[in-house]
Amino acid sequence: MATTLYQHSTVAALKAGVVAGNQTLAQLLTHGDTGIGAADQLAGDVTVLDGQAYQSQANGKTKALAGTVKVPFAMVHTDEPTIEQTFENVDQHVFEQQLLSLYPYQNVLVALRVTGTFSTMQLAVNRAAAVTDQTAQRQFEAHNVTGTLVGYYVPSFYHGVTQTGFHLHFLNDEHRFGGHVSGYRIDTGVVQLQALNALQIVTPTHDQQFLNRRQ
Repeated sequence: MATTLYQHSTVAALKAGVVAGNQTLAQLLTHGDTGIGAADQLAGDVTVLDGQAYQSQANGKTKALAGTVKVPFAMVHTDEPTIEQTFENVDQHVFEQQLLSLYPYQNVLVALRVTGTFSTMQLAVNRAAAVTDQTAQRQFEAHNVTGTLVGYYVPSFYHGVTQTGFHLHFLNDEHRFGGHVSGYRIDTGVVQLQALNALQIVTPTHDQQFLNRRQ
C-alpha cells in the first residue's frame, strides 16, 4: 500500500522568511494523522503523532496544540505502515544506511516511525524568528529516553522541492520533550516503514507574505 505525502508550503519559503502560520492544524489534519512541521514564527518544531499535534519550544518544553493553531510549514501522511522490524544497539548513521540497503527505498518517499528506547537523543529546536541573537536553534540531549521518532526519507531528486534525506522529529512517551532530531542512538526500537507514492505540495496563495516574498 502506498499513499500521499502532503506538504503545506515549501522549505524555500521558510528560508526566505515566510514564517507566520497560514494553515490551521485542523485543516492540516484532514490530510494525515502523522508528520512534522514548523511552529508559527519558527517558535519551535511541530510533531504530529496519532492525530495530535505537539509544539516543542526552544525552552525545552513540549505541549499539545489546539486545532485552531496555524503553522507555516508541515508534512503529513496517513499512518499505514507495511514493514515492521526491530533494531537494537545502532547509531543514526548505521541505522539509516541499513534501511536503504535492506529495503528498495533509495528512490522512494518513505514515512518512518521508530518506537522504543534511545540511549542518546540529540535535538536542535528552532527559536522564534524574532530572536535577535545569532543562535537560531537551542540544543538538547537526553539519555536512555523512551519515545517515538517520526518523519521522512526523501530521495535526492526531490532537491529544491523539499528537504531531502532523513528528516525526523522526536517525542518522548510523556509528550513533554521533543523536537527536530540532530542525532540519536537506538537501544531497542520497533521500526515501521511506509512507502509513499505521491508528493502533494499546496502553497498558501491566500497569504500575502508568501505571495510577495522572493524565494
